[in-house]
Amino acid sequence: MRIEVFMAGLHKRILSGERLPPAVRGYLWNRVNSRRRHNALPTLTQYLNLCAFQGCEIGDILERPEEVSSAFLFDRADGFTQVPLRRRDIQGNLAMIGSCMDRLCSDAEVLPPLALLCREFGVWADVVREHYPDLHHRYRSRYLAQNGEFSRTHVKRALERALQIVKMNECASGRERQKDIALQVMQVVQVAPELAIQCAKSITVVREFSKRIPSTRVDFPFNLQGMDAWQSGK
Repeated sequence: MRIEVFMAGLHKRILSGERLPPAVRGYLWNRVNSRRRHNALPTLTQYLNLCAFQGCEIGDILERPEEVSSAFLFDRADGFTQVPLRRRDIQGNLAMIGSCMDRLCSDAEVLPPLALLCREFGVWADVVREHYPDLHHRYRSRYLAQNGEFSRTHVKRALERALQIVKMNECASGRERQKDIALQVMQVVQVAPELAIQCAKSITVVREFSKRIPSTRVDFPFNLQGMDAWQSGK
């Protein structure tokens, strides 16, 4: 990966004795350790702070990693501070996806892909793995074992279709609702009735927990009316 070439260039600068600002050293340290553990991708915040320090764009890191990771003629460590990007509070999301995964592992016969869960709960898979290492391992083991029994493509399509149906009709509930979802799934995806029922049950559990995620309010650090006036030239 190009980001690895870029990070290697920064790491060489540290080994040569160059002082890098704490924010950059922290990102580099986390990156190196994260790669060893999980082969994780860099976050957008990491990209933006690294670009701010190096005076480049994200595209430069991906296209010219060796060039843009080179050292400066003058020391810039003292003059750089971390870009103040606010972090989204995902504790409620993590709590709900953890409860959902635990319920599915205990009761469900068909587990949805972790990617579907992460998308529905608004979290990254790496964050879930870091927060729930044992549960993540248990869920992943169950999911991989399941793929030997069912057609992976058909199961994913059936789960995605069931999720669409559930979201279109949130008011209905109960066993009859699951049968109705299964019938609609079978109209689109060629799966057995029992498998369609199990997909409907699993997705019903997913929506049960995802709807409990607390809503968050975004506080803008500027006056919107003032911004509108500035854009209109007033």
